[in-house]
Amino acid sequence: MRPLFRGPYGQLQGVPALSSHSKSSQNQVFKFPHKFLTDQKLIPQSSPHNHYSIYPVICIYYFRIGTGNEIITQKQLDSAIIKFVVQDTQPINIVDKPVFLNLIRLGLPKTLTVMCSKTLKTRLNSAANAMVDNITKTLSNIEYISETADCWTQGKKSYLGITAHWINITTLVRESASLACTVIKGRHTFDVIAQEIYNINIKYKIQNKVTSTTTDNGSNFVKAFRVFGIDKNYEENLFDEDQNRDEEIELIDLTDIIENAESSTEIDYVNEVSLSAHRRCVSHTLNLVATNDVEKWFNENERKADVLQLKKLYRKLFAKLTKFWSKQNQSTIVAENIHEVLNVYLRVPNKTRWNSTYDALIQLKRIINEPGGLEKLNHVMDFNTLPRILNEEAVFIN
Repeated sequence: MRPLFRGPYGQLQGVPALSSHSKSSQNQVFKFPHKFLTDQKLIPQSSPHNHYSIYPVICIYYFRIGTGNEIITQKQLDSAIIKFVVQDTQPINIVDKPVFLNLIRLGLPKTLTVMCSKTLKTRLNSAANAMVDNITKTLSNIEYISETADCWTQGKKSYLGITAHWINITTLVRESASLACTVIKGRHTFDVIAQEIYNINIKYKIQNKVTSTTTDNGSNFVKAFRVFGIDKNYEENLFDEDQNRDEEIELIDLTDIIENAESSTEIDYVNEVSLSAHRRCVSHTLNLVATNDVEKWFNENERKADVLQLKKLYRKLFAKLTKFWSKQNQSTIVAENIHEVLNVYLRVPNKTRWNSTYDALIQLKRIINEPGGLEKLNHVMDFNTLPRILNEEAVFIN
């Protein structure tokens, strides 16, 4: 690992390892830092000054494989471009842009070429298929697998993400893999989600290995697993003598089924969707307890005098805080004032972000408990023409 520093003209320069240079060369490096470039000869620079001085050094560390004198092959260049696009989530058409091409071609021999976006897309598809094959091969040796699934919307597109988790049978270490981040067309209804999850399990050949799937408490996920999920008591109920004592068993000739299937054109064979047992995310459940269930408890016990008083305090406080949080998001001036007085930006609750309400209140509690914290907080409230946080409300937050 070698450091870079900026010279007096802003250029990035490398500092050679001191152990590999004589004392005189060390003096040259620090006496004329703006003349040195990484793995390059001394490059004379014109200077508006008649003498050289030591400039402030800003180190930027980078990793280099090899000495920098190796010949770069076409395979290495293609691999580096693919990693850049994938790991930095760059658009595929970036390889067609002149600015990118000029940057990549700096110092490269004319025999090397930069792949076009069409070739890059083909390479990415091949790499994705190879990754799926590799994960499928790994999971083929695993007997029990647990999954997580989540659905969200970004921009105007909806996505379903699924991860798999298992215990390595050799090392007994938990391992994980991302199975999919697929686009969902249409609404996120329970049947659409169930079909997508089932298709992904079929793709990796793990439909009979998934023991449970953990999701949030969204009604679409809950209904999907209620309708298509496996009931743990299903086999017990199926062979319960009390429930099946009076049922008659009908025997069907297999030959008739085969003959009818061959002659009939109306029979469609569709894979029956079957999902694993469902587990609700504990973190999301606790977040609902801290938000929805509190409101529900207030409504159910509002006839009690003490609960009614507590409810009024709760509603009044959160009305203030909600306006406070909204002003920070809506105005840069307000946000700057908050950061100037409190030295932090406020955490804002978000319905789709778990624990966000709890985290926001914990931050306010920390601010209030600091020396002069409540006074600083109320100073910001005054700046935004909002009602102050009262002492009883500060106690409620704590």
